[in-house]
Amino acid sequence: KIQPVKAVSEQLSKGLKVELKYKNAGLIELSTNTTIKQKGEDLLNELVRQYIEDAVVDKSLIGKNTNTFINERMRVIEADLFNADLGVEQFKKSNKLTDITSEAALALETNSEIEKTILNLNTQIKLANYVMDYVANNANELIPANLGLNDGAVNSNTQRYNELLLERNRILKGSKREHPIIINLDDQLNQLRRSISQSLVNLKSSLQISLRDALKEEQNMSSKITSVPKQEREYRDIQRQQQIIETLYLY
Repeated sequence: KIQPVKAVSEQLSKGLKVELKYKNAGLIELSTNTTIKQKGEDLLNELVRQYIEDAVVDKSLIGKNTNTFINERMRVIEADLFNADLGVEQFKKSNKLTDITSEAALALETNSEIEKTILNLNTQIKLANYVMDYVANNANELIPANLGLNDGAVNSNTQRYNELLLERNRILKGSKREHPIIINLDDQLNQLRRSISQSLVNLKSSLQISLRDALKEEQNMSSKITSVPKQEREYRDIQRQQQIIETLYLY
């Protein structure tokens, strides 16, 4: 008996029963009523296979989107790194520097922990800027995940946003945009985007405050290091900019 695919799928859906196997457990039980046992088994097996395949595709989409995001930023960072390397080279040539003196090396050693903090904060701020720009200019796109931002709200909301967007896109394949479920998901997605954007703004503001404190602490430390020549201090500032970009590039 030949019937349209949609009619057959609706008929099979009506006979399908999905329920929790145990209360408060993440395990579901699928069953169906059919006059042909093998047909029922084939249907249930194919549903499970398709479910697993969809999960793999979802993860692949997030990974592909994140990879594209990183590659785009890499091109920008590579250009910045080239300019930073060129700046260090020109400074050394103009000031006839070959290496940091032992006095400067000793002074820098006392500042090592502060330098690491400043480096990490700058990296986090740049990452926050990249993601803020992406969220603002890429509506209805998966947001890059697992980039290393030190903010639980951003990470959890990003994960939730991607899950809802994937669910919305799956439902949209067989429904119209005016469908109540789609409208509800769109509302949730918009709220999450606003929440993620605000969290990123808050994170950037917090990082900038921490960065100012770290720079002030470093400045206080630098004022005590009177033995470090002016050229070495200038070189250190240029080198730090190079290290910030290099750290982000390697990250």
